[in-house]
Amino acid sequence: MELRHLRYFDAVAEALNFTRAAEKLRVAQPALSRQIKALEDELGARLLDRNRQRVELTDAGRLFLGHTRKILAQVDLATLAVREVRGGEEGELRLGHDWRLPTALVSQAVAEYRRQFPRVEIALRDLQMGEQLATLHSRKIHLGFIAASLLGPDPRLASRRLHHTEIVAIVPPDHALAGRRKVRLAELKEEEWIQLTTTDNGYRTFLQQLCRTAGFAPRFGRSATQPAAIAGLVAAGMGVALIPRNALPPQPPDIAVLTTDCDPINLCAVWNERDHSPLLKNFLAILEKLVKP
Repeated sequence: MELRHLRYFDAVAEALNFTRAAEKLRVAQPALSRQIKALEDELGARLLDRNRQRVELTDAGRLFLGHTRKILAQVDLATLAVREVRGGEEGELRLGHDWRLPTALVSQAVAEYRRQFPRVEIALRDLQMGEQLATLHSRKIHLGFIAASLLGPDPRLASRRLHHTEIVAIVPPDHALAGRRKVRLAELKEEEWIQLTTTDNGYRTFLQQLCRTAGFAPRFGRSATQPAAIAGLVAAGMGVALIPRNALPPQPPDIAVLTTDCDPINLCAVWNERDHSPLLKNFLAILEKLVKP
């Protein structure tokens, strides 16, 4: 049984006339009659009673017609959905997410994308930048946000620089170094560090790597789930922290923000060159408009 058999049967059942049904379907009447006969033979039941004067549905035909129209409606919906996915109007956009993302930029891009394409689902996957590279290669995500320092020469990936941010230390206002504008990370080796809790421990790994480069291992204390909460703990004298400047809350509490000797982060949007998804194309277009030249 093929889909065309169902469409042919539906047309004849609607018109109750083989000639009119054949004209609607743009097929020859003898060919239509043969297809209906083949369908009946496959089902082992007569669907239509026909003679020279009239065509009528049998009991089996009426039952089969109800199921046929449900199937054809589902096929039509599936066809429409595929066409909308092809146009980027429906589907699931999958983005890699990392705590170092410039939150405002990504939030604005996602909000604008949802406004323009309300039927597209957006899935944010919490992945370390290294994991994002692997998932981009396997095309499990459409787009990732990755530091330029992690991007080697890879012809499979394309990128667009989005953001440049320095790494800053935040200390309580009464800290001995609070009056300085810049510190070396090694000067903070005796401090207790507040860490950002992430599902993949990405922040902890990030901080450990920076401190190791500066010649010491950080001593961890309290933790928080958001950069704003880290700033609040620092203001309360619970420790010090190291975060990208772009992660500072817009109106931070009473803390001292110090430039450090850590290498800055150049963040890029990265995608697979072989991914020609219109979902990705539309998101990149929105992102491009939001990125400052």
